[in-house]
Amino acid sequence: MEVEIKIPSVGESVQEAVLVQWYKKDGDPVQKDEPIFVVETDKVTLEIVAEASGILKILVFEGETVSIGTKVGTIATEAVPSQEPEPAPPEKVSEELLPSPEPTEAPAKAEEAPVKSEEAPVKPGTEDLRPILSPAVRRLVAEKNVDISGIKGTGPGNRITKGDVLLYLEQTPTALTAPSPAPPKTKDAAPVAPDSLVKPILSGMEDVTRKPMSPIRRTIASRLLEAKHSTAMLTTFNEIDMTHTMAIRSQFKEAFKEKYGVSLGFMSFFIKAGVEALKEFPQINAFVDGNDIVYHNYYNVGIAIGTGKGLVVPVIRNADLLSFAELEQAIVDFVDKIKNNRLEL
Repeated sequence: MEVEIKIPSVGESVQEAVLVQWYKKDGDPVQKDEPIFVVETDKVTLEIVAEASGILKILVFEGETVSIGTKVGTIATEAVPSQEPEPAPPEKVSEELLPSPEPTEAPAKAEEAPVKSEEAPVKPGTEDLRPILSPAVRRLVAEKNVDISGIKGTGPGNRITKGDVLLYLEQTPTALTAPSPAPPKTKDAAPVAPDSLVKPILSGMEDVTRKPMSPIRRTIASRLLEAKHSTAMLTTFNEIDMTHTMAIRSQFKEAFKEKYGVSLGFMSFFIKAGVEALKEFPQINAFVDGNDIVYHNYYNVGIAIGTGKGLVVPVIRNADLLSFAELEQAIVDFVDKIKNNRLEL
């Protein structure tokens, strides 16, 4: 008998869903109440479990958008025998071995049979649990390149949740930012600007990447656009510790100006920090175009400059490719053009 697998209804207003991921492959055995695939609508991401045990046949592949009630697969229940009577054969074999004419060897063989039968169900169990991760967890693990073998799951059935991965990342020490405080430690050396202040950080990417939005992202984008037109938009201000930055500027300010002819201000530090933040969170440096999110892989930064006629915001293009000296020179050039009315807006 075949059991149909259909996209369930998750709400009256939901008419379609995206089949995000299959946990099993075509032809794999599945067990009743075992999660087999994930669907995503504009309201919820939902795992669908098997209604019966059997062999899975996939009819709709990952990434396809289907209507509610569409048949996406079947389960052949007659193809796989029930698992309950499986432990019985080892017991019968052991009973047959007992009346053997060699009493010394019979118990040893009888003991080996249950051991082998106990090892069999352990392996499929571990293989079934390993790939069952939600799409959000799989995406986070891939982005951060995390080895999930060291993460202890706290979800149902010891499954790994997104919170478990985030907690693991917080507790794992990172040495990426360790070399940053190195320049101010050279107190006995001559006050020469460090290489990190003048060498550009080459990104090698000046194109854009277009990815289709999921139903949830499309709904969020439309809701945010509605909120922008119907509610007041506010700006938050957060305080940061500038002690380390001020120490670097004070130590290398004179040598910097003598070598490059421009003063070392704070704006170049702010631009560099902003570029690094955009690299870590590329969604901020993106915009919505129809049903797609367009990610920018280059960094053009606007600098607000106050003038007698109002606020002017010239743009420094490809800021990630410029050194601290080049950024400061670009700001000086903008100010000079504004004063002489030569800036093209």
